[in-house]
Amino acid sequence: MVYAYINYAEQLAPRGYGYPMWFPDFPIHNNEILMGDVGWFDEGKFHRLFNALKPADDPLNAKFGVPTGFVPLRWDERMVDRTENFLPPGIHATSSVRHNAAEGNVQALATGQASVSITCSREQGAALFMVEKGEQQVHWSNLRHHDYIRQYHDSWFELATREGIHIRKKEDIILVRGWVKTAEWAVASFSQKGRAHEASLSAQFAPVAGGGLGYSYIHATQDSVQYRIGPDQEHRLALPYIPGSTPSKRRDQCVFLSYYKVKYRYILPRKILAEAEPGSSSDPDEDDPGASFADIETVPTPQEFHDILDDVLNYILKRSDADMAITSQGDLNELFDGEEWPLSMASFLDIHSPRIDVTRGDRKAGFLSISDAIIRRNTANFAQPVHEVMNDPVQPQTEASTSAGTGTEAVEGGDGDETAEHHRREPAPKVVPESLQGGALVLGRNLQEGDSIEWPHRVLLESGAEGGAVCSMAVSPDGRFIAAGFEDAIVRVWLSTGDALLYKFQGHDDTVWAVAFSGDGNKLVSGSSDHRGAVWDLTTGENTFSLVGHEGDIWTVAVSPDGTKAATGSVDNKVKLWNTETGIDYATLRRHTAVVLCVAFSPDGRLVASAADADGYIWDAETGDNLATLKGHEGVIWALTFAPNGARIVTGSEDNSARVWNVENGDELVTIREHTGPIWSVSFSPDGQDVVSGSYDAAVSVCNSFTGERKHLLRERPSIVNTVAYSGDGEYITSGCADGSVKLWDASSGNFVAELQGHKDKVKNIDFTADGKDIVSSSDDGTIRIWNMVDILRLA
Repeated sequence: MVYAYINYAEQLAPRGYGYPMWFPDFPIHNNEILMGDVGWFDEGKFHRLFNALKPADDPLNAKFGVPTGFVPLRWDERMVDRTENFLPPGIHATSSVRHNAAEGNVQALATGQASVSITCSREQGAALFMVEKGEQQVHWSNLRHHDYIRQYHDSWFELATREGIHIRKKEDIILVRGWVKTAEWAVASFSQKGRAHEASLSAQFAPVAGGGLGYSYIHATQDSVQYRIGPDQEHRLALPYIPGSTPSKRRDQCVFLSYYKVKYRYILPRKILAEAEPGSSSDPDEDDPGASFADIETVPTPQEFHDILDDVLNYILKRSDADMAITSQGDLNELFDGEEWPLSMASFLDIHSPRIDVTRGDRKAGFLSISDAIIRRNTANFAQPVHEVMNDPVQPQTEASTSAGTGTEAVEGGDGDETAEHHRREPAPKVVPESLQGGALVLGRNLQEGDSIEWPHRVLLESGAEGGAVCSMAVSPDGRFIAAGFEDAIVRVWLSTGDALLYKFQGHDDTVWAVAFSGDGNKLVSGSSDHRGAVWDLTTGENTFSLVGHEGDIWTVAVSPDGTKAATGSVDNKVKLWNTETGIDYATLRRHTAVVLCVAFSPDGRLVASAADADGYIWDAETGDNLATLKGHEGVIWALTFAPNGARIVTGSEDNSARVWNVENGDELVTIREHTGPIWSVSFSPDGQDVVSGSYDAAVSVCNSFTGERKHLLRERPSIVNTVAYSGDGEYITSGCADGSVKLWDASSGNFVAELQGHKDKVKNIDFTADGKDIVSSSDDGTIRIWNMVDILRLA
């Protein structure tokens, strides 16, 4: 009979959730399995050697220490995919298993109000019972991790050998990249090799005081049925107290484990290769316990777990010149798009021949192509209709009459009333004009070769509409919406999570030059060449107020963080302050003598800054009183922004300089002269330490905001820089350029990450989404494009 942990793992592995854990629990006074753990399996139990994410002196790394030359692994949180309700409570079993755990009676089964019955009618089967939902966390596989494993995997085995740990071969050492965890569980294995049989397991579970899963009785009809239940009461009582946490409900029990695995190619003497046929007693590892070979596919003994990942590793080494192969369960999930894996993985790979990428260098690592997986997924995703049904709290209706007499057209119909039915549109395929199709990615690591990768990406536009250039664009602070003002006088709003066009705001009569969101994302203010502003309610789709009072085009708008005030700057040389709750203009700021190009609220909403020509002003947002004047520039100020703490402001000017000012008294604190052309865009880093500026000279400069000292001058693939932005965590800088490209740099090192190609005209606006997982750019080509940061960083 096969060991229970082997049969259980082999039976459930094709689900693609990860390695099925016969031992989800962990030893008392030991830590649960964590991301970045490096370790090995012994008889189905995972053992940690060290954690690659923690520093050498971390308590997790105290038992065995860390490898010689240890460098912690860089772990980008934006590349961690979290799904809280990944697996529902109940029984998850192979097709050979029948059970009585319907969705509605899981709690009854767990509390002993009903008995559990599980029956297997074939040779083999497996089942997992969970009382609570299973939460998944998994880090996307990426080239940085592959390179880390390529460099340091040898040292992991050396550490184990140094500490006297017996690991059969170094390929048995894995790196944890994800898991599925739950609170309470039971596992069952059915295995009777060579003959079909019917075996059953019945149990009356019962909760245990203090936490854990117990039972009042449990019975198996055959010796071929084996089971485990956990965690036990002793485990739960030993857990440290965490405020607000119920020990019995802590999801720390790892039911599926996802990891990177490695296999090496060794060149063996021809005689050994000829004699070592599958199943042969010859053991190439006898003299070197760290050695293995790829030219012969190892066939596991009846008591050895056959890891499907080994089929992938064998395929890579057989079909490439790589010195080592690296793979993970994630590679297969991308290959099969979440479907269950085939019974014969080796045959599938041989028939379909997925592409293999091989790194350069002294030791070449091979792996299933990540770029192919990204392109395959995105090509499928972005072919969906633009008008989709949305399960969002915001459910727009049809034509909305407004207090200001302007119109809102929502894309989807309402609740079925006659008006909604009349105006409802059937879903239609998004038609991207041929002139706007295509996209490419140029990676920093391939910069010298000039190689580019085909890059499908999301394109936001209204099918059939000729909106002209995108003249303004904003991403809501909460990340829900993307709004844009167009040359055709329409403000369009999309959901950030799809291609769905949510609203068409048609209250303006001319080009919409500016849009801005409130802090909570529920209000949008727009400004237009028709001399009017507008306040839009995104919860109802209504134009709540039309802001009338300017005598010229409105070129810039800002909204206070709390959404109660708006500021507009106009060609009439005035700044007006508005109450967005009433639509009343409560202050007109008249110090400017030229077109007002910039307005901004301080982070606390207490101050307003504005700039026209070479002068800037600081105003009291409540009274409109002038508090300070920013004088020193010798050319037009094109950009300004407050520091995160609101104490300073930075301006960028046509005089080629950026300047940092004290907002309380208008004193110039720092002058930055890194550019040889006008500065079009400036921004503080999220921590306020640095200032980034983009210029007509085709460079991006990063300087210390307190001293002006240059940190980076970024010039890769130069083009006039129209706009720059920091990611919310400050780790990346992006720019939008006159040649239509979007560029990305690592803010700390200054390393060039990638150039994104797709826009057919100059990029004027750029920003990151709130979670930092997307870059959003808009262009005079009439499109908004969304570039997935996770996909880019997987290849960087």
